[in-house]
Amino acid sequence: MKIIQPAKWLRALKNTPSLVAAVFAVGLGLSTTQTATGAEPDLYEMQRGAETEVIWTRTTIPANGSVELADLQGEGVISSLWGTFEIKVKDQYNYLGRAIVLNMYWDGAEKPAVSVPLADFFGQALQVQPFKNALFNASNAFGVYNSRIPMPFRKSARIELVNSSDTTCVFYYQVNVNYKKVSEDALYLHAYWSRKTDVNLREEFTALPEIRGQGRYLGTSWAIIQDDVKKRWSWYVRPVRIDYDDRKNATKPNASSIDAGTLDDYIASGWWSSEVNPQAYTEPNYGRSYVNVDTQKRLWVVCYRYYIDDPLWFNEKISMKIGPHIAKRIKERPSDWSTTAYFYLTEPESNLPLIQDAAVRTLGF
Repeated sequence: MKIIQPAKWLRALKNTPSLVAAVFAVGLGLSTTQTATGAEPDLYEMQRGAETEVIWTRTTIPANGSVELADLQGEGVISSLWGTFEIKVKDQYNYLGRAIVLNMYWDGAEKPAVSVPLADFFGQALQVQPFKNALFNASNAFGVYNSRIPMPFRKSARIELVNSSDTTCVFYYQVNVNYKKVSEDALYLHAYWSRKTDVNLREEFTALPEIRGQGRYLGTSWAIIQDDVKKRWSWYVRPVRIDYDDRKNATKPNASSIDAGTLDDYIASGWWSSEVNPQAYTEPNYGRSYVNVDTQKRLWVVCYRYYIDDPLWFNEKISMKIGPHIAKRIKERPSDWSTTAYFYLTEPESNLPLIQDAAVRTLGF
């Protein structure tokens, strides 16, 4: 399968009036002409042969069971996905967000390409809350989830929720589908989630194990709980390391392809330790959407970095790790890390391991 090469994409981006729309053209499965002039035709321009289906309904998610949200047959693109819990379970929103897993299957694959706790997939890993960025948004703190990531498929698409809790609840949802021919360059959306609750200072954390194939890295979100925060600085003093295609680091010999000094810098921030009262901030492609210190003096942080207007392509393989703490002479402070990595791949399945069980996902929630 042929994919659009980075240089071709960069040239196309310079000529498109809508930057964010253009970089999603691979996911949308557009033609070469559409890619060069924008990700979608003008609002008034008819797309011949396209049909739209909107699934807008409610379902009951059984305790310790599963429910299918959509079973789509044909070829097309899921353009949006929205959902919300019934209000009577609001005291369990954060727990249910981890106990319930969102699975997505493309083209009849047996293994899900997306398999992530519901709240984590939509960027609300530690606390349901209102926020907005380039990929997700929530209008309030009542368990509202919305994704605008385009998700193409060629034969079929199936979306399900798997509930590992003892709570039966109602879930309202909407799936917007455009049935149309997708281009040969269209990629499949994948998402991988992982958690480790006792990361020590000198330990590396793997956000994305090595995957092989061709595609585009879409970005990462992190949820971090740091014990003994003191001045609330030690959580981020870890390098972010991305290795892809055996590409050499341009400025650091023997370093990873991308080797950011600290996670704080990587999310386009800096000098967290000098902030008197660190606040959340959200930009389209990077930010820390949640910052809180609980009654046990633990710091809770949710942050993200997306590659939307600066695409990161790989042609053979890619992996991401958070390196050991780089500060010296400090007391051991365990931390809890969970991450969601989003990427597009030429194939509907990957070589990644299955999601961790409910005991790991929900510990502390």
